[in-house]
Amino acid sequence: MVIVDRVAAFDPKVPPTHKEIVRAVLQLQDVALGSDASCSGVGTDTRDVNIGDYLSGFLAEQNDPKGGNWLDISAVAAAAANGEPLWRSSVTVRHSDGDDVWGWGVQFDLRGADHTVVKGSVRCTGAG
Repeated sequence: MVIVDRVAAFDPKVPPTHKEIVRAVLQLQDVALGSDASCSGVGTDTRDVNIGDYLSGFLAEQNDPKGGNWLDISAVAAAAANGEPLWRSSVTVRHSDGDDVWGWGVQFDLRGADHTVVKGSVRCTGAG
């Protein structure tokens, strides 16, 4: 199988698509939960060690057909300290079923120039 490098030039004023944001969050699967304090101790299982485990656990909870389940995906214009255009992106797994309401996800920055993830920008978000 040939893997194509998807890094290309983008107009920094045009936000990434939802597909690009989801692709980026999938590429973060091996980022250790210990890489940021916001990710420490999160997850659905004490054995969760990386972003892939964390998101997989919450996605697996989306199997009850009676509740409302969805992904909340967004990108907001931001800038790095050096002025580089960024997109503060997030993917949140949402669930609502009566009093059982929660949303857990990942926030990260994408470079405006090529929509690649800024190393060290990963944060875990949410509450349940």
